[in-house]
Amino acid sequence: MIRKKCQMTDMETCYKLVPSEIMKSIDIQSEGFGIEPEITTKMLKKGYTIGEVSIHYKPRTKEEGKHIN
Repeated sequence: MIRKKCQMTDMETCYKLVPSEIMKSIDIQSEGFGIEPEITTKMLKKGYTIGEVSIHYKPRTKEEGKHIN
């Protein structure tokens, strides 16, 4: 089977809009951050097309609670 190439700019934004019947059809095993690539990979293997929509955000500063160095 030949699959279409899927190019994504940022898979792990945690923003996903997926119809519930598709999510219910995916057997999710991962916990934590591993869930992002698992959902994406399993959707692509099932033949679903994934699209992207641009989002804009203002990152938090350290003073606002960002704890990543």
